[in-house]
Amino acid sequence: MTDKISQLDSYQVAKKIEEKIKLLEYARTQEIDSAAEEKKQTKINEGNAEAEYDKQMAIILIKLENGVELELAGLKIKNPKASNADRIAKGICWEQKLNLGKATALFKASETNYNKIIKKIEAIEAELNGYQSIFRWQSEV
Repeated sequence: MTDKISQLDSYQVAKKIEEKIKLLEYARTQEIDSAAEEKKQTKINEGNAEAEYDKQMAIILIKLENGVELELAGLKIKNPKASNADRIAKGICWEQKLNLGKATALFKASETNYNKIIKKIEAIEAELNGYQSIFRWQSEV
């Protein structure tokens, strides 16, 4: 490793430090902000999808309890047993549940992307620290 370090002159090391600083600035100002906004928006969307599912479930359960005739996959449903009402309501609300699953998956993906950018920043910081150490070492020699 000492051979590689001695092959880099102070100017080259300073340029590497400058490159890493620019990468950090970009990652911190552009990438992380964008990823944070996406993470926030997908969390809001997930919450909205969950609220919509809960609302539809409540509406369907109330209708079933009040004897309103509903339909699921072309089958008429009226006055089901109370023990089956929850399952039937879930079946009727399958689209809202599917939307909730999609919203949750998008949030998890955005969260993963955000965490990936944090790790990228940490890696750039580690490289920057290494180049700064080399620069200090060369300055002392």
